[in-house]
Amino acid sequence: MTGRQVLVCLRPLIASLGVICAGATACNAGVTLGVMGDSLSDEYKYNSRAYAQNWVEQFANNNIVNVGANVLNNPAPRLQGFNQNWARSGATSSTVLSGGQATGLAAQIPNAGGYGIDYGVLLIGANDFAPGSTAYNSIYSSTWNQSQINSYVNSVVGNITTALADVLPTGIKMVVATVPDYGIAPAVQAGYPDPAKRQLVANAVAQVNAGIKATAQADHIVVADLSALIGATFGPESGFHTTVSIGNVPIYLNQTTSSSSSQAGFCSDGIHAYTTLQGVLGNLLVQALDTGYNAGIPLFSEAQILSHAGLTYGGSDTLAATLGPYSNYVISYASAPPITGDANNDGIVNGQDIALAASNWLQVGSNRGGDVNGDGFVNGQDIALVASNWLQVRPALGAAAAVPEPSALGLGVVASLMLGAGWRLRRL
Repeated sequence: MTGRQVLVCLRPLIASLGVICAGATACNAGVTLGVMGDSLSDEYKYNSRAYAQNWVEQFANNNIVNVGANVLNNPAPRLQGFNQNWARSGATSSTVLSGGQATGLAAQIPNAGGYGIDYGVLLIGANDFAPGSTAYNSIYSSTWNQSQINSYVNSVVGNITTALADVLPTGIKMVVATVPDYGIAPAVQAGYPDPAKRQLVANAVAQVNAGIKATAQADHIVVADLSALIGATFGPESGFHTTVSIGNVPIYLNQTTSSSSSQAGFCSDGIHAYTTLQGVLGNLLVQALDTGYNAGIPLFSEAQILSHAGLTYGGSDTLAATLGPYSNYVISYASAPPITGDANNDGIVNGQDIALAASNWLQVGSNRGGDVNGDGFVNGQDIALVASNWLQVRPALGAAAAVPEPSALGLGVVASLMLGAGWRLRRL
């Protein structure tokens, strides 16, 4: 009998048990990181920007986080770079799925695979609104009406939600970043000179970011609000700031560079943030991991950020005067570690966990949904753990556990029905 047939057989019981939603992501210390994203996270070294370092490179090259060995011949889609960094230049929210980033990272996460990745970052969506794309041009020119914009926004948010759903069941502690608006880049301002029309695109990106925050809240993970950080750094579309001071050194936000030791904000293409601004981005992501999951990863100092670009520290920290603390741009919906029996990691042990086990009944694999006890096999032992922890709820971090008191009869009914179904099905 197939998992689908098992689910059909169990549907009346699952329906009678009901669904209660609560939950979160696990929280344990560690510095092993997996990454999904686009060219903001894909190593600059292999993308014609070797004179600069992006946030992944800065933290990996300085042994702040472990993103795996730097390999020249990883299998597709990873290719060159750190083997736990799945980000690819040009990626969109759609190609994170179709290009294998989400499934590739998910396969690396379990300890059984030799990686044991505890933390993850998803930073994707900018290319869904890339200059020259149908979306950017149609919104900028008002060719799309609001209904068309809403439909597109929903598809982007849906893709991001699916990417998270591919990795969260493994127990990884995820940070999802809000989408940056390309309108801050000098090249975009040159090609799309009307601030009011650029603002229309920025408004659509804001809709996506609202959807990302709602998804993060539902998944009980952490948001790094990159969009808000950029807003504070660059100012409004109608009047962008020209400089930001890091370590008492001015960084010119409207300039580009093709060499190191530069105070320009952008690489030579006028699109990609140069080393200093990438260091600020990295600190935001690390702050999100620290705030949400107590990761204990150190932030770069302003002097260190400057040194990565070959710049000399100006004698005093000045970035906080403009931006405030990085924690201002972190929204944590994370909660306490998973509870035994919570197969789908949604924070409560209920009928959804039974359904997940049923849909993967007797399947083998370290990433198989419903494998509650982690033995690589979905069977009656997993159902027994669901039954013995029935309706337990994971509290928020720092909160006292609120565990309902299900009746012994209720647990007994669930256990006997599910175990009985399991052993009968195993004989078929």
